[in-house]
Amino acid sequence: MSEIEVVETSDVDLVLDVLKASATDVPPGQFWVTERSAMERQIRDGLTLLARIDNEPVGVLQVAFPADKVGYASAAGDLFAVDQVAHFDTIAVIEPARRRGVASALMSVAEWTLRTRSPGRIAWYATVSPDNIASRQLFERAGFEESARITIHDALPRVLYRRWIEGTARHTVRS
Repeated sequence: MSEIEVVETSDVDLVLDVLKASATDVPPGQFWVTERSAMERQIRDGLTLLARIDNEPVGVLQVAFPADKVGYASAAGDLFAVDQVAHFDTIAVIEPARRRGVASALMSVAEWTLRTRSPGRIAWYATVSPDNIASRQLFERAGFEESARITIHDALPRVLYRRWIEGTARHTVRS
């Protein structure tokens, strides 16, 4: 069973180590941020979760919150009102821990965290290589639906997945 924790910027080396260790099967041209300063910024500005098995780091999940997308989200030409946009930036599990429920556990904790931190409708997106069957199945099992086929960085084909989440947080205004 894996333990999941929210990562702080002081844990940047653990995150980088897991990402590097899990990248054994990442095709050329597909990569994760590995520069320390860029990773610290991702951790500070988004949500980063770390999975451990027997206290050893085995998986990372990162969600980014693109501020320019709040208000409306568009997918395949449809425009939807949203209170927050969340984008799966990274999900990575080291080889020995794969197929043990680590990625599913990370996704469950990410969803719970998003729900409890947001008071309204969240548009949750992920982009996945069409050839990455394991990731596509993971997102589909988690309730994501294929929304569009897109190309990023002028050459990389991706499947865009979307899922709507209703936040449960309540904000109080005091006067």
